[in-house]
Amino acid sequence: HVSTATLLAEISQVRKNGYALDQEEFMDDMVAIAVPVTDPKNRYIAALAFHGPTQRMNIPDAIKSKDLLQSAARRISESLFA
Repeated sequence: HVSTATLLAEISQVRKNGYALDQEEFMDDMVAIAVPVTDPKNRYIAALAFHGPTQRMNIPDAIKSKDLLQSAARRISESLFA
């Protein structure tokens, strides 16, 4: 179980970084990175994520895809609200 303080600290770090990481927390042997898709008021409306098995990907590999994911999330937002 995660304490409230730990969860709030992680949420704060996610907001600061602009992405969230999952290091086998949801599923064993899987890692992931997720970025927000936002509306014109910069509210989170969805997430775009990339998952991979630990045999093929680790957290540094996931972070390398951050810019590509963020660019795709911006394009999705622009398409939805253009």
